[in-house]
Amino acid sequence: LGPGGKASDWETSTVTFAVGGESDPNFVYVGEPLGIRLVAKAGTQEMNFDNVNLAADPPFPPSELSTVELTVMVNDESNPTYLLKDSMTLDVYDTACSAARIGLSLAEENLGDIVGDSEPKPDCVTDIYDLAEMALTWLDEPDGLPPGAVIGSPGTINERHILSTDFTNRIVDGPTATNITWNATGVLDPGDLTAVEVYNLGYLDGLHDKIAAQNRFVPNLNIYNEGPWSATITLDLTFSPITLEDAVLDYQHLGNAGVIPTVDKDGKFTVSVTGSDSGLLDSITISHEVTAYDGSGSDTFTFSSPLVLTDSETYDFTILAEGISTGANVGLEALTLRGIVDPLAPTVNAGPDWITWSGEPVIMDPTVVNNDPLGPPLTHVWTWAADPNTSIVITEDGTIPDDTATPEAVVVITKDTDNPSFVVLTLTVTRPGSPTISDTVVIEVYDEACKMGLAMDMWWVEYDPSDINTDCITTLEDFAEIPKTWLINYDILTEPVEKP
Repeated sequence: LGPGGKASDWETSTVTFAVGGESDPNFVYVGEPLGIRLVAKAGTQEMNFDNVNLAADPPFPPSELSTVELTVMVNDESNPTYLLKDSMTLDVYDTACSAARIGLSLAEENLGDIVGDSEPKPDCVTDIYDLAEMALTWLDEPDGLPPGAVIGSPGTINERHILSTDFTNRIVDGPTATNITWNATGVLDPGDLTAVEVYNLGYLDGLHDKIAAQNRFVPNLNIYNEGPWSATITLDLTFSPITLEDAVLDYQHLGNAGVIPTVDKDGKFTVSVTGSDSGLLDSITISHEVTAYDGSGSDTFTFSSPLVLTDSETYDFTILAEGISTGANVGLEALTLRGIVDPLAPTVNAGPDWITWSGEPVIMDPTVVNNDPLGPPLTHVWTWAADPNTSIVITEDGTIPDDTATPEAVVVITKDTDNPSFVVLTLTVTRPGSPTISDTVVIEVYDEACKMGLAMDMWWVEYDPSDINTDCITTLEDFAEIPKTWLINYDILTEPVEKP
């Protein structure tokens, strides 16, 4: 061709031309760019014309397969009788999936072909849209698991808080629950909790410890036909005075076999406060009913007037559980004593409980409110308790710079045993002149992410579309897996290919 690139610029007066056509590919599907390369030879010189654009008019019919013949013709306008042509055949499929299934007898599914909002069904092509879809679903639940999943809701400490527990990881020793984690404000940790059979008839058979009773305090005693039980918590003040306003009991009914009841149940709780010197201060009774296949409930016991407790004596907080007409076994899922300890003490919320897997960082994002911003500075510390099969590393921000701040901590827990581990993290905040304020977070840790997924879904793990290597985690490793396995099942579909 001459500078103008026109057919009239062919030099044909003394040289014989041979022209041929080839395509890349001659196996294609509708919508995929087709590169045509024309090859012309003038003697021994080869001239290529790349990226010849072709358009079908009318369009290809909507059948799975159409066979098209392309004819390439070259002529010299100065010599109308000189015409060269060559032909090629293209198999054109309506979709890439048809090309894979019919043209090459390959499976349509491919790990790199990600389905999502922008690609609602597989298109049998791994391309930039799949990478985009992966980014859109990055760490999307249910099973492209996030770095730790919230289980439970956060509790706020020192917002009318005195004492609380949810019995997580409690250990049963006959009628006594040991290893109880207490959050205490202005009082000492009361330690173990023991159930006592009120009528002492010998029916009490310790505490239930079956699956339905885990992380609960449930005496094995039928409160309807075997009699009531009681449990007493001693309040030994470390700050005085304390005003006790109410108590919240979260309770759970179980059948005699220690399982969730299949019929409705009822019962009643009485809470009372007695001073070692002053005697009975108040007593409140509330009856309740619970439904079958649930059996849980919650009641708030508000004292007739706030009870002022001082460090001149100790106090017994007693819980009495009695049957009414259809009771069986009933126990506590959590309990909280609320009131006012020190209005200037900080408010501490360590955040929600978490479930995670070994080696995955969990960001603790608590909230600390300084209720005395003009007073002395606050200090804080994170501490933890865990079984010996775990290793814990905490990296934290050690400052509380203003009235409302988050002493953030990044917690990395590693373990190599099959059974889950439970790590109790405690955030303790101190203000000089006020009681020490603490709040806890429980982290449930599995050695593998897929086991965490099973624990969350109870029965199965369904891999997220962005989890390319099916390890239940969507990470950069999955991004790396896409180019490694780029249409590994049928690598012909990253682009059209030559027909075999």
